[in-house]
Amino acid sequence: KVFFLPVSFIMGMGVFSHSIGKGLIDTLLPIFTVQELGWADTQYSQIFATANLISGMAGMFIGGALVDFFGKVRMISIYLFILMILVGMMAFFSNFWSNSTLVSGFIIAFYILTTFNTIAIFATAMRLCWKRVAATQFTLYMAISNLGLALGAAIVGPLAGLFNWKYVILSYILFV
Repeated sequence: KVFFLPVSFIMGMGVFSHSIGKGLIDTLLPIFTVQELGWADTQYSQIFATANLISGMAGMFIGGALVDFFGKVRMISIYLFILMILVGMMAFFSNFWSNSTLVSGFIIAFYILTTFNTIAIFATAMRLCWKRVAATQFTLYMAISNLGLALGAAIVGPLAGLFNWKYVILSYILFV
């Protein structure tokens, strides 16, 4: 009953759509950097690990504080806007893809913003949960998020077969 309330249903759709985009980028980046840019898989792994470490630490100390200070919805909007600009710049500045520092910076910035956005989304989702069924309702949001991640990963192949990398990267914006 609770999940089919309009606000819960909209939250589920938002979480699903956002997770499709994240799953797309999570799957796309290792393929793109290794196959298109010629990176070694260890080079990508090191950048990915660094990005996750930085984003996790920043999320613990900065992400939650920003959401508490400025508000959940405002920060989600700001994070999504910056993510769209960041991904759009990455797609349109394909001449600079050979610069590994720039691509590494994109990966780190993307994961920091995504972590901050995830914190804001989960804080919003927790706020929407009814106390009596909070664990079940939040579990549904998490399951929907995981389904979105899987779908995002699944569409990378078909998108890469139809479009060049620029448009595959740009397709992330459709889901945010």
